[in-house]
Amino acid sequence: MEDGKVHKKQQIPQAGTLDDLWKEFVEHSKKYIHHHELAKWQRQAHNMCLATFGKGELLVETDFIEKYKHEAGAVLTCATAPSTTMMVALVHHSPDDDGRHETDAWVFVSSDPNHDFDFHIYAMDIILRYYITGDGRADTAGTPVPTVHIFTDGCAKQYKGKRNFYAVAKSLHRLGVVLIHNFAVTSHFKSADDGIGGLLKALSRETEERGQRIRNTQAAADFLQVYAEAKEDGGGHFSSWSPYRIKRFHIKLLGHREIPRPFVDLTGISGSSKLYQFMGAEVQEVESSGVGVEVQTENGIPLVGGERGCSEPAEMAGGRINRSDASGCHEAIQATRSPGVVLLLEV
Repeated sequence: MEDGKVHKKQQIPQAGTLDDLWKEFVEHSKKYIHHHELAKWQRQAHNMCLATFGKGELLVETDFIEKYKHEAGAVLTCATAPSTTMMVALVHHSPDDDGRHETDAWVFVSSDPNHDFDFHIYAMDIILRYYITGDGRADTAGTPVPTVHIFTDGCAKQYKGKRNFYAVAKSLHRLGVVLIHNFAVTSHFKSADDGIGGLLKALSRETEERGQRIRNTQAAADFLQVYAEAKEDGGGHFSSWSPYRIKRFHIKLLGHREIPRPFVDLTGISGSSKLYQFMGAEVQEVESSGVGVEVQTENGIPLVGGERGCSEPAEMAGGRINRSDASGCHEAIQATRSPGVVLLLEV
């Protein structure tokens, strides 16, 4: 370009031979195959978790939906419209431990524009308290310490942050549960919660186009509540693409300043191209690799395992964070003294 800068979508001619082009193609293919392998591994872990979890366990799929703007059909000059932040979570449980799943849908709507860690943590606390000590406690009555598997995408703003890691590590003390947070590494988890959220947003927009004005977040919550009750009466089927039949719907309206955002002074971990593991006090030995890590054992069975890397006993009087780079070497960093497991694969 004339200004000397490289702009997006700019085609820059490069001189070389076909051999150079082939080598570059091979390098790109290696990166793609590596990312694709990790994505497939994550999807397999998700499917196996759905197929094997039993009584007293919960599996949560959650994601934020794009903001819904309450724009009128005719907009005046310089007019501003309020917006609604939506978060959808699907909670799977097997109360009879016979392989039969039941699924509840939770929809959080708020005028708070910040869809961040604190929003996610606050909503998760509401959901988990409902199943631990609230009206849904019969679904986790099969074990004194329920295990909750959370599957989300890898967005840094909502999930891959110190505040979320701190909340997960403190979950046993705060909520009486063990959280295992699984992140999509190379792509977003496109599951039924994304489809349900998109459907609710599209229905709201279509309703406004037909003349029924949804002016604010309160009106959006009322509209979704009526729609959810109609779906419950119809057996919980959303559409042919949804693999789940929703047993119960929970529409929660959160106030503009209801979500607490306390200041938490946490020391971060430098680096971005490494594999992190956040463990609780029960773990006695760590085995890390470039693909998976052994993070916890239950009745002698590792929950997640890797094939290569280095192994080292860890003194677990308090929690520790082990960091493993691609070469297999790792160093231990002293962390919090709270049990809990967070597994983050980042490439």
